[in-house]
Amino acid sequence: MLWLFVPGHSSRQQVTAWQTTCLGFVDLARVKLVGISRKDCKNPVPSFVRRYVTIFDCDKETLLSPHYDGSFVNSIVNRNREWKSEAAYVAHIHSVFLEIAQKAYLFYHAFLLNPSLE
Repeated sequence: MLWLFVPGHSSRQQVTAWQTTCLGFVDLARVKLVGISRKDCKNPVPSFVRRYVTIFDCDKETLLSPHYDGSFVNSIVNRNREWKSEAAYVAHIHSVFLEIAQKAYLFYHAFLLNPSLE
């Protein structure tokens, strides 16, 4: 059921539910979500791969990910801004999600469907 958490999840080949070998660059090219067992591999995510992936460790309850360099999250969690109501805050979050969706739509149609524009 991990494939439910991957955008465009209709292609189940992009998800490896339980991998018994260590990750490599070849794995990064073909999959988006991988379940890994520490018992089967001493270092399941090698250091040269760590900077390209997000790791959620259920045992240690930690999340390691590449540095985020954007403005969307800062806009949502900005503590300097006071909201008159919870509904206003939720509406702001929805507007940020809408902006992300609009930019993704524009990028997809401008560059991926029309590669001659690059």
